[in-house]
This record gives sequence, C-alpha cells and structure tokens, in this order.
Amino acid sequence: MGIWGTIIGGALGWSLGGPLGAMLGAAIGSNLGARPRTDAWRPSGSGRVSPPPPPPPRRDPLEERRLAFFVATFGVMGHIAKADGRVSEEEVRLAREVIAGLAMGEHERNLAIRLFNEGKSSRFDLQGALTQLAQVVGRRRNLLRSFVELQWKAAWADGEVHPAERRILDSIGHFLGFSAAEMAQMERVAAATFEPRRRSPDETLAEAYAVLGVPREASDDELRTAYRRLMRQHHPDRLAALGLPEEMKDEATRRTQDIQKAYQVIRAARRRAA
Repeated sequence: MGIWGTIIGGALGWSLGGPLGAMLGAAIGSNLGARPRTDAWRPSGSGRVSPPPPPPPRRDPLEERRLAFFVATFGVMGHIAKADGRVSEEEVRLAREVIAGLAMGEHERNLAIRLFNEGKSSRFDLQGALTQLAQVVGRRRNLLRSFVELQWKAAWADGEVHPAERRILDSIGHFLGFSAAEMAQMERVAAATFEPRRRSPDETLAEAYAVLGVPREASDDELRTAYRRLMRQHHPDRLAALGLPEEMKDEATRRTQDIQKAYQVIRAARRRAA
C-alpha cells in the first residue's frame, strides 16, 4: 500500500505521534479534518444505544516505519535546504525534481512537497525527528543508510553542498552512527549523479572504486566482498521489507544498478591489465 493509501485508509489505526506526527499533521492540514468520526457512541433514533465500533487495527510496525521514513526524509530535506538561511527558487525547483524522480503518485508528491515546506519552518525539530526515526527504525541500519543517501542526493542537486548544509549532514550522520568514511562514500555517490557525465577512462575507473568504497589496490576478493555487501545493503526488496516506502523502491533499484556498473567497470579494467 502507498503512503497516501496508508494515511487515508487508516491502515495504521493509530496516530504516528511525536515530532514526525506533528509535522505530518501540519502538512496534511485540513484535508483529513472533515472525515466523519467513527469512534463515538451515540443513541440511535429509537433511543437505543448503538454498540461500539470494532477496535482499530493492531499497530503495524512495518507501516509505522514506512510512514516515519517518508515524513522524516522530506522534512529533513527542507531543513537542510534552508541551512544557509534561505531557500531560493532554484533550490525549490531542484527539490521538486528530486521528488519527481521518485515513483510517487500525485498525492504522495504533493505531500512530500508540503513536508519539505514544513522542514523549512523555524518550528522544525531536527533532533526530535531523527530521534523518532531512529527509534522506529531500530537496528535496521540499511534503512537509515537509504535515508542519509537521499539527503546527500538532495543536497548535491544544485551541483555543490553549502558549508552550512554540510555541517547539518555531518551531524545527521554522526547522530545516526555513520562513520566519516561511510558519509564520504555516500556523498561521493550522490555527487556523481549530478556531475558532468563526460569522463576519461581513468576518471570513470576512479569513480567506480569510489562507488564501491575500496582502494585501487584492493584484492579481487576484497572487491567482491565490498560489491556483495553493497548489493545486500541496497537491494530494493530487502529495504522494502525493512520499511522503505514503495514509492522509493525505484531509487534503491537505481542505486543497485550503479553498484553493478561500478563493479563491471573495475572487473573489465582488471581483465585488460592482466
């Protein structure tokens, strides 16, 4: 089920709560405010008391993770975009392009943009949002990695990362437990997405090593191990089972394709050199 279907359909049967729930409520605004209540007892026309409605569905941890991931992703994007004190029209356009690049329907895109705008507001609680996301996600580190990778991609959408944006991104990585080396690798991959595509063979090879996060002197076994680890970390179906929203699976698929291409580039170069 998509994010909007989860919200409107009441698949959760509960409120997200916390900073993320507050941001979601503000982003949705009055759209859900007119929904009729179904949780009240009231007398029937004959004077008899109607039976209570059935209890709401049990809390679904997977749907909770999907919704928390979605809300945090676009709220934090907006917060990072305003790190230099303002959000230009160009930054808004680029944010819309990043959002448009995800396989989302119209309702989800509109909600993502509203959450982005909520993230720009002075009332946005970055630490609260990250704390709640980490609590909901738990030990599912690959899901948090996908969250950080999306933040780097959005930050690099205009071709550079402002120092203030970098400070926030570094603090996010530290808070979520990623090392400086892991953050550098995620940034390098994000930067490559928006850099000019014309590269010399040596630059292409260097980029491939950066994508896999291994040095040129790495052995074939080390290279293979890094490749398999990254494929496990970014496999779309694995991430969806952890809580990645369905709307973001295409992004995970593109990431695995980048990993596969990098591995093939390195293997071809090593065969030629053998």
